[in-house]
Amino acid sequence: MAGKLNIVGIGPGKTEYITKKALTAIKNSDVIIGYRTYLEFIQQYTDNKEVIGSGMKGEVNRAKKAVEKAKNKTVSIISGGDPNIYGISGITMEIAKDRNYQGQIEIIPGVTAFAAAGANLKNPYNNGVCCISMSDLLTPWEQITQRATTAAKHDITTVFYNPRSKQRKENLRKTLKIFSKHRPKTQEAVIAKNIARENQELQKTTLEKIQKDSQYNQIGMRTLVIIGSSNSQLQIQNKKHPQIIGIGPGNPEHLTQKAIKQIENSNQIYGPQTHLNQIKPHIKNQKTQSHKHLKYQERIKTRIQQATKNTAIISGGDPSIYGHKQKQKTTKTTPGITAYQALASKTGAPIINDFIIKSTTQKDWIQTTKNALKTDFAIGIYNTSPKEIEKIKQITPENRTIAIGRNITRKNQQLHITTPKQLDTKKLPNKKNHTTLIPNSNSIYWKKRNFIITRRGYKNKYDY
Repeated sequence: MAGKLNIVGIGPGKTEYITKKALTAIKNSDVIIGYRTYLEFIQQYTDNKEVIGSGMKGEVNRAKKAVEKAKNKTVSIISGGDPNIYGISGITMEIAKDRNYQGQIEIIPGVTAFAAAGANLKNPYNNGVCCISMSDLLTPWEQITQRATTAAKHDITTVFYNPRSKQRKENLRKTLKIFSKHRPKTQEAVIAKNIARENQELQKTTLEKIQKDSQYNQIGMRTLVIIGSSNSQLQIQNKKHPQIIGIGPGNPEHLTQKAIKQIENSNQIYGPQTHLNQIKPHIKNQKTQSHKHLKYQERIKTRIQQATKNTAIISGGDPSIYGHKQKQKTTKTTPGITAYQALASKTGAPIINDFIIKSTTQKDWIQTTKNALKTDFAIGIYNTSPKEIEKIKQITPENRTIAIGRNITRKNQQLHITTPKQLDTKKLPNKKNHTTLIPNSNSIYWKKRNFIITRRGYKNKYDY
């Protein structure tokens, strides 16, 4: 019997952030493999299954075990958050390729920690987002500081993962000093602990204050540190209504359990007709309104103004990533799977390490992309037309791959994985709703499977 390997993102903590697709994969698996803490989150779904757990720094052995077991069984290897964002997909795909794995492989994206944190803030990522890990276990410290300098120079909200451990107490402080050279000391910042878990805690601060011991010493491995941009808004939101709900990239299988519950318990739903069509399986007797007679920005404003306590306002992807986050918004949102994550999951393991997300709606997008390429970030660019993809092609080194997606996870999905030299933008639909992804230079193309695999550096530390 041919096996199947699922690489499953379960979100940052509470089971309400697990998607319908992830739950289906887990329930249909013979074997579940993962870090013990993540397995505890999903233990209610793992009865009568073979469950294999291990501790910190066991990623390589977990990946090896998953590929081996999946030869003739359905296996789900579990990743917290999203498997492509500092998750397990890279090393698992590396080993699958090295072992010439013959079974089916599916990567299932999950709500990521920076999106779950952003759901609690007013308007954090309106000029894009940059994510950098402070761990130098697999990435040279020199490269981390180069990327931090690039991020600091650009007006982009930056999120630091794995900011401080017992072994790396000062890496974050050194990085914050880099930011202090390029950003005002009053720059808004947030310390976000235990996101989407029972003891979640968010503290708004500034770039100057966060470097003082009283705040700095509170930061640990379960913390995200967010440094805002000149026009981001990092005020912490506590109101729960109106409900602004991220519904993911298209297919309703990517709805979280929380989103489904909110939609089904609402009495009216506001959103674009395309999105209303996507969530049809969960619309019963609720009234729906698209406000299509209004201009785009007026639609969003009107939806928020007209919403009552039991109104669900739906947003494609994640509301904080070029979604329904607005200056007038004063409520928490429900995070969702972004188009960037959906595209990454369809192309294999193209991110894994530090990345930047921008949109062509911002004037600085091409300059940010140029500088991000120089410091070897992975890059996701929203709202790209063939003309703009041609510009990306011209500045992308020939040794990079490029993934271009349109309507990812929908019935009319279009996906292209190519190189700058082979890319013919004239053959692309003349539409602006492409998402373009450029992995970093440490990626390879698994031609047989049409997958990109970014190697994070495990072979420098482990033998597999």
